[in-house]
Amino acid sequence: MNFIKRYGVLQACIILVYRVLQKSPHIRKVLWSSSLEPFHRFLFPTNPYLWHSIGEGVIIGKKAEITNSRAIKLEDGAWIEDHAILSALGGRIRLGKHTHILPYAFIKAQGGDITFGEHCTVNPFCVIYGFKGGLEIGDAVRIATHTVIVPGNHIFEDPDKQIRLQGTESKGIKVGNDVWLGSGVRLLDGVTIGNGAVIAAGAVVNKDVPEFAVVGGVPARIIKWRKKRNSAL
Repeated sequence: MNFIKRYGVLQACIILVYRVLQKSPHIRKVLWSSSLEPFHRFLFPTNPYLWHSIGEGVIIGKKAEITNSRAIKLEDGAWIEDHAILSALGGRIRLGKHTHILPYAFIKAQGGDITFGEHCTVNPFCVIYGFKGGLEIGDAVRIATHTVIVPGNHIFEDPDKQIRLQGTESKGIKVGNDVWLGSGVRLLDGVTIGNGAVIAAGAVVNKDVPEFAVVGGVPARIIKWRKKRNSAL
């Protein structure tokens, strides 16, 4: 009865049929083919077969939109809410322990790797890419709504050639631990954000931010320090 209460009558019946059929290796191969992946995620969202790896206590909303889940690693307590979008096509995504992805956040590997540390939060309507250079985010990072992180740029050196034909470049972006990115922040390719930094709402960051600096503006400049700096620096 508890099994039926948890899944509902129809879903419980389908799960039981699957359990019987997949005892055959040949049938199991067909049942777990990539073409049926969205259906499987709806029925068995935390089945280890669907993911690169998945920890204990992971929560995945049934209305989350996830592509290439076999390249996504979810550590203990990771939480992906309904309507969040994660795509690991061409790359890999890792969510550290207790990292929380809220509805309508958009995270796309786009040919590179995206790594979140532990206890991170990605709020609604953020747009986050990996690209070839990749994106590394440390522990306890707050990413406020409408933030855009894109570790890539179009090449536009030749004015006689359409920009779309000149390709792209990607150096990568790194964000340290205990960082707060305010609402609407833009992190441009190649920057490193030091531990404990705060980026004010609406800032456009086009160069490295030192540890414990508070920066704001377009382009972002240091406003103050959260921690007294070493006089030797």
